[in-house]
Order: sequence, then C-alpha cells, then structure tokens
Amino acid sequence: MIEIKDYRGHIRNHEALCDELGIPQGLGREERENRILTAAYERWGTEIGDHLYGMFAFALYDTEEQKLFCLRDHFGTKPFYYYLTSRGDTSYMLNLFRRGIYTARVFITYKGEEHMSEGMERIAQRFFMAVETLFESRLSFARGAMEHRNRLHVLLMDMLSDETTDLNKDEAQATLADYGWSVDDEYVTVSYRFYEAYRMESMSTLVLRYLEQKYPDSCALVRDSAVLWIVNLKSHSSGITNYRRIMVDVVREYMCKAGVSDTFTDIFDVKDYCQQSDEALELGNALDPYHWYYDFDDYRYRYLQQHVQEDFDSKHYAHRGVEALIEHDANRSTHYIQTLVCFVKHNLNATHTADELHIHRTTLLGRLKRIVETSGIDFDDFDDMQHVRLSLMMHGLI
Repeated sequence: MIEIKDYRGHIRNHEALCDELGIPQGLGREERENRILTAAYERWGTEIGDHLYGMFAFALYDTEEQKLFCLRDHFGTKPFYYYLTSRGDTSYMLNLFRRGIYTARVFITYKGEEHMSEGMERIAQRFFMAVETLFESRLSFARGAMEHRNRLHVLLMDMLSDETTDLNKDEAQATLADYGWSVDDEYVTVSYRFYEAYRMESMSTLVLRYLEQKYPDSCALVRDSAVLWIVNLKSHSSGITNYRRIMVDVVREYMCKAGVSDTFTDIFDVKDYCQQSDEALELGNALDPYHWYYDFDDYRYRYLQQHVQEDFDSKHYAHRGVEALIEHDANRSTHYIQTLVCFVKHNLNATHTADELHIHRTTLLGRLKRIVETSGIDFDDFDDMQHVRLSLMMHGLI
C-alpha cells in the first residue's frame, strides 16, 4: 500500500495521466492528484518523475517495502526540506520567518540520552533566541541598506516613476557623469521574476548585490514584484557577452525567469525599455513556459498582435481580402486561405509553395490568380502584404 505522507503542488498533465491510469476526470483536484501519485508510483516506481509535468514536492511511503520515496519537480518550484539523522538522536529545531514567510531552519542534534537535561535545554533556548535576534537585525540592516540608495539609484527610480514629470536633465547628466555614465551610452534592461512570492522576499537583496558586484556598471532595483537590472553596455567592450552570461547565472542559481529589452542609446527612454523587458517576460512565459529567459525581439510581433486585439475586434482591423477568402472557403469548400498562408510563409516563392502543397507550379499560379480576383490582395504592394501577414497572424494562421 502506498501512503502519501506529504504533497504540495499541481500536476499539469493530469488529463493524460488520468486516461493512462484509469482515474476518473471528474474528481476534485486534491483527490485526483492523490490518486495519480499513488497509481503512478505503483506502475512506474521511482521512475514516476519521468511521467509528471508540473510543480510539486511529495513524500510517498510504501508500507509493504517500508521505504520512503521523496521527489520534487526539477525546477524546485515547490521546495522540499528534509533532515537525516541516525537512530537515537534527538533534534531541536527553530524555524525562521520573514514577514510571516518561512525562510530558514536551524537544527541542534543531541546525541546520547533520549532528552537533553534541563540545563542543556536552557542553553539551546538561549542559542535559538540569539540566532533569531541576529536574523532579524540582519534583515533590518539589509532593508536599511536598500533604502539608503546612492544618487544613481535615486535618479533611475525617478526616471521610472509615474509621478516624476519635472526631471532636470542637466542635473541628471551630471549625476550620470559622476558614475562614468552618459545619456547616449548603450543600455539594456532585464526584468527578473521569481517563481513564488516567498522567493522574491528572501532572494531580492542577494540578487541585487550579486548583479552589481558581477557587473559594476549596472544598477539593480526592486520595482513592483520584480527585480529590474539596468546595464550600461558601452563601458565594457565585451559588455553584451558578460551581461548575458551573468543573466543566465542568476536565472539558474536563484530560480527565476528573465525578460530582456532591446538595446537603446538614450537613458531617458529607460522607462519604455523597462516596459519592454516586462512584456517580454510576461508574453514569453505564456507562450514558451519551458524557457528561462525571453528577448523582446523574439516576441515583438506577438506583442503587437495582443495589443491590437485588446483594442479592436478582428473584423475591424483585418485585411478585407483575408476575410473574403475565409468566407469563400467556408461557403465553397475551397482552400484559398491555406494556399495564401503557405505562399506568405515562403515569402511569395511560388516554387517552394507548390512543393509544400504537392501541386504543380502552374496549378498554383492559377489558384493565386483566383485568390487575387476574390480578395483584391496585391502581392506586389509591400504595405498591402504587411497588412495581410498581420491579419493572418491575428487569426492564428501563422
């Protein structure tokens, strides 16, 4: 019999697992996932991790084999804490919290008798009190250090603020010069977000310090629920290589994801590029959740698509010719849209398009002629074709 000793998380591929393991889909989440874990372990044993997708940490106990099996997801999204001790030892434990969030744990292991003597227990209590006091004082010091920002941090925070409208550019240039920066250096912004709020609480101070130590010509700030890293690339000949290497190190070591803006050459535009890195992170994580960092340039077209769709229904902005072809296919069972999509994907190359559609080139040219007659699309007009591409993308066809 398999007993679940502890489980936290969410199994995202539960539908496929329910089908494979014969578990009803209509169960509540808790019962469904408990049954998935026990059935999956009975079938695959310690290979269960190869079949689970999601964020989880659990401990299963096999009562027949008297074995405990523990597993967490490979990203460590759900933390798993354990402690090993030999038989007969007594452990005393202190949990440390920051703003109500579990942050760390201290163990004292006592060997020998079943319990500590009264005197030893008092010493342990005093030790725990000292650790807790030191922990709180160090956190207070760290918060104070973060609040006591230097002038460069203050300037960049002012540039990012929604409330600052009267920024003195001459004073700003003087402040930048004090740090060896200029307005027209080459910059990039990186937005980091942690998997869960507790990581942001416990890791942000470490990440800020790490980024600025590894790349001195940069400024790291806490902004909303993210860490924002503003990097001056011009001051290092290998700045682009260095910053990306450091970015990847942070993503790996601190279990977070990153969005990267385009490079820019006017520091007064930093707010716009901060929005770029935020959007890259949000959109990239939605479209490619298995990636760890996202460049805005890779999602620029999707960003435009998303924001156009927020403001207008597709019928208000899509190319009328595209709409006409969709309607024509629906009414007459033709394949004009499929042909158009293939033609556009191959950059209007008829030979490659005919090969993919498995039709003769002459047949394709005849079909393209009828597409033009039906839709009015002008393949020789650059602006018209850009509108066609965007419309096909809005419909999810490319």
